[in-house]
This record gives sequence, C-alpha cells and structure tokens, in this order.
Amino acid sequence: MLLLAALTSARGFEPFEKLFLDAHFRLQSGKKFPEDIAVIGIDEASLDVIGRWPWSRDLHAALIGLFRHESFQPAALGYDVLFEVKSTASPEGDELLVHQAGALEGRAVTAYFFEKGKPAAEEVNESKEKELERFALRVSGPAPEHLEEAQKVSLPFLDLARASSLAFVNTPMDTDGRTRHAQLLIRYKGKVYPSMDLLIALIYLRTNLADVHVERRGVVLEKSSRGRIVIPVDEEGKMIINYFGSSRVIPTYSFVQVMNEGKAWMEGGKPPPLLRALKGKIVLVGVTALGLGDRRVTPLAQYETGISLHAHAIGNILRGNFLVKASEPLAWGAFVLLGLTALWLTMQLPVQRALPAMLALGVLYFAATHFFFIQGLWLPMAGPVAEMTAVFIGVTCFRYFTALEELKRTQQQLIQSAKMAALGELSSGMAHEFRNILSSISLHVEYALRPGMPPDKTQKNAVMARQVIRNAVDILNGLLTFARKKESVKVRGNLKKTVEDALMLVEKDLAVRNVKVVLELQDVEDVAFDAGQISQVVLNMVQNARDAMEKQEDKRLVLRLARQPDGARIEIADNGPGIAPSVLKHLFQPFVTTKPEGHGTGLGLSVCHGIVENHGGRITVETSPAKGTAWSIFIPA
Repeated sequence: MLLLAALTSARGFEPFEKLFLDAHFRLQSGKKFPEDIAVIGIDEASLDVIGRWPWSRDLHAALIGLFRHESFQPAALGYDVLFEVKSTASPEGDELLVHQAGALEGRAVTAYFFEKGKPAAEEVNESKEKELERFALRVSGPAPEHLEEAQKVSLPFLDLARASSLAFVNTPMDTDGRTRHAQLLIRYKGKVYPSMDLLIALIYLRTNLADVHVERRGVVLEKSSRGRIVIPVDEEGKMIINYFGSSRVIPTYSFVQVMNEGKAWMEGGKPPPLLRALKGKIVLVGVTALGLGDRRVTPLAQYETGISLHAHAIGNILRGNFLVKASEPLAWGAFVLLGLTALWLTMQLPVQRALPAMLALGVLYFAATHFFFIQGLWLPMAGPVAEMTAVFIGVTCFRYFTALEELKRTQQQLIQSAKMAALGELSSGMAHEFRNILSSISLHVEYALRPGMPPDKTQKNAVMARQVIRNAVDILNGLLTFARKKESVKVRGNLKKTVEDALMLVEKDLAVRNVKVVLELQDVEDVAFDAGQISQVVLNMVQNARDAMEKQEDKRLVLRLARQPDGARIEIADNGPGIAPSVLKHLFQPFVTTKPEGHGTGLGLSVCHGIVENHGGRITVETSPAKGTAWSIFIPA
C-alpha cells in the first residue's frame, strides 16, 4: 500500500493514467464543435491545383486580402505558417503580405516557434525580439513552477512582425508520442508569452493583454466579452485539450476552394456564401495535407493536423469546456476510498465471490470517473485500480495462508481424533492383554517367593518375569508412540521397528480372529518419517484389512516393507471382497465408510492420505473381488 502511494505521488502511474484518459475520450459521445471557429486547410486538393509547397507569398497575401472586405472580415485570423525570412524570389509578395496583414489591425496573428539550445550570434535579431515583447503577459504572483523556458526563437521577418500580432505555435507531445495538451505559455528571457490558441481567444473575446495575468494554476482574463474567465493550466503552463472529437467535427475548407470563390466574386460574381459564412468568426489557416508532415497522434486519431489541435484548444477556451486534473487531496481521497471499499469487500466475501465483486467495483469506479470526466474532472484510475488489485491479492493471500495454517491444525486434530478412535477400539483387547501380563508376572513372582524354592528355580522365575515385563514395556512404548499428540516431526529412524510395533498392538486381536499374517519386512534406516503418524497409518490399514475379511473363512494378511531407490514402500494386502467402484472414487474423502453405522468414523483413510502426503509420499490402491485389496504406501527418502 505504501509503495503504491509512493508511486502515485511520484507519478509512477502517469503513463497508465493517460491510457485511461484516452479511453474516456473514445467513450464519450461526440460534442458539438463551436460554430465560431473554422479552418482553411492547405490540403492535397490545393497542392494539386497550385503546385508544390511552399507557395509564393502573394498567394497568402491574396487570401488575407479577401478577409479585408467588410462582408467577410473574421474576428481573428490565425496563420499557422512561418515566414521567418523574406523571399528573394518574390519581394513584392512579402510587401503585399505585410500590407494585407497590417490592414486587419491586429486581428491577423502570425506564427513563430520557440526552441531549445543556445542561439548563435547570427540568430539573434534584437529588432524582432523588441516587437515580440509587445505580447508579453503580466505575471501576478508565482507563475507555474515548471513553466517551460525557451532559449531561442524563430520569428517572422521584421516587417511582418511589426504589422501583425505574434503567437507561438509550439505543440507538446507526451512521452508516448500522443498530444493531449496545448502549450498556452512559455517563458523567454524572463517574460511569459501566449500561444496562438490563447492570443486568438483573447482577440475574439475582446480582451486586452493588460487585462490578462498569469497565476500558478491558471491564466486569468479579468475583462472579456464574457466576463471573468480562468483558464486552468498545469505546472508547465499546459492546458489539457478536451477534444470535441476528431478533426472531422471541425468546419474545414480547402485553400483553393476559398481562393476560387474569392476570384469569382472579384470578377463580378455574387458574394460567395462560404466567405460570408466566415464573417465574425475565428479563421485558422494551416497545413492539413498529411504529406507535408505537420501531423500529430491524439487520443482519437493516429494522424491529426497541428491546425486542428489549435482549433480544439481555442474551442475549449471559448466554451469554457475545460478538463481539469483532480487535485492531490481529491486524488488521495479516491485512492483511500477505493482501497477501503476493496478491503471491506475482500474481508467480508469468500474468494469466489470477492473476485467478481472486485471486477464490479472496478467497472463501477471507471463509470464514476467517466461521469466526472464528462463534467470536466479527470480523476485518477490506474493508481486506485492497482491499489484495489493489490488489496485483493494481499488479503486473499493472507486469508489463504491463514486458512492453510488452520487446515494444518485441523488435520492434526483429525489425526489425533482418529488415533483416539483406534485406541478406543484397542482398549478392550489391551486391557485383557495387560491383565494376562500382570497375571503372568504375579505367578512367576509367587513361584520365586515360595519358601524353600531352590535358588536356580527362583532365578528362572525372576528371568521369566523380567521377560514378560520387557514385552509389556514394548507394547506400552508402541501405544505411547501411537497416541502421542504432537506436531509432525520427521527424523531418520528404523522404519521396520515402527511397522513391527504398530502390528504388535493388534497382533493378539488378529490371532483371535484367525487372521494369518505374512510378514516380509526389510531393514530400512535411511528414511525420515514421523514414527507416531506412520504407526497410525499402518495400524489403520491393518484394521481395515481385518474388518474387510471378517466374513472370509480363510483370512490372509500380507505386510511388506521394501527399500526403494528413492525411499521405502509399505504394502498391506488382504484377500477380502475388494472395494466397490462407487466407494473407490470417493475413497479419501472424509466420512466415507463402508462399515455399519456406529462402527467407523469415515476419517481413517482421509487421515492416512493426509499423513502420507505430509511426508511427501503417495498412497495407491489396487482392488478386485477376486484378489482382494492391496494398499501401497510410498515414503520418500
């Protein structure tokens, strides 16, 4: 959680957040583009008619000249073409361009570029830069902290710079190559300058530069035709472009189409409806032919022209259609709220229901972020979803390992319960066995203590009593090993002796029931095992075999212990009736038993299976009505 919080603060999720932003743009229904903005494109059709780019300056002058007429005059004309130096081939075209631009009295905005890197001496033109200073904005208080700073500038030639308004057309790209922001402000030599998007909007809104000031998080228009306006910018002076759609939503006309209609009108035709429709609007002129290279990748299109991006940004300012990134407190609030909700759901629901709940929560949160996106607020998505996923995985893993520990404890309890059940079954036989042992000891002691008993006979009775006591101790040790309640501890030991001790506990009972026992036991001393648990497995299997052969006349039980290259194998086989197929497929499930009610818990085989798996081994069975049942228990070295 702390790591995710740190990544969120350090913008570690920024690339993913932008992908979610793109998804919001694609999902939103198309918004109506402002009717007071139009684009005149230098498109493929114009190149086909006029010829290769760049064109003669008198063509641009002729276009601007059309807009001097009172019936066609736009509110602002933005020309996104750089005329950095005068044309040596056609100086008359330059003069005409300057004349026509100047006639629009500041409404014609020509483009320039800011650049990085120290300028060479010949690149500095103080006269041009003096003209640029006319368009510097007032900074009141702290400016954006990381406002982009340029070192050099490419301005129009001096006469055009004096005759027109100047605005830069730099368009930033994100690290993934997409354009999601408009650079509204750039600092140059200590002063802050407006972009073409901002300056054209100011002209249209009839706002003087003196009435505009820059703050840390916004550009404030104190006086405009629409009152006070605050344009939000980030710490780099950028505004998020709240796209209305692709470039198809922008009213766009071909350069050659406009020129042809203007030519027809000047030759005595009727005033062209296209030019009349542009009166009082913002007209942007720029390259739209993709072959000329001025193209961008946006959230909505792989190829978008630079001039269309300016149109979208200007439309945002005119409509107040801003998209603002959520503040740090709000983003943290969403982060915490989603995390706590995910934590509560994961803790309250079982895993099989928690996963769909997490997916539903993620979808619901995305729907909420999209709703706020439509209202103009960009809420974080990637960070909270990563946190939600981390909470789900973390809590699920915690619950899993907790349940695993609980399962181990339950398994130990089941093993002990099964032991106690087996001991209960053995208790009557053991009581009789120990009564016989005590009677035998008492008899030998009485003989040894009789008056006048010769010393050799007294010694013989004492030896016999000692042997009986040793046998009793062996039986008692086997019982204690079997019944001891402890955590599974695997140590190397004598597996043969453990099997023999387990068999000794039921040896008398097997004899009473006329079960013939065949032993084929090899010495195995290089296997690590839990003596008590393996003793329990052997005892349980032997008792099952005994019960299975209860109705047989000839009862035969074979117990084998054999060394294996990678461990040891215990085999317990009987000649009983075998196991029914209906029982066989549920053999190791708890509470599955073929014994009559009250004669078995159904836990024996389940516990044995758990013990063998806990040893890293496996237990298999072969059964048939003709041959009986043979169990094979493998214990790895």
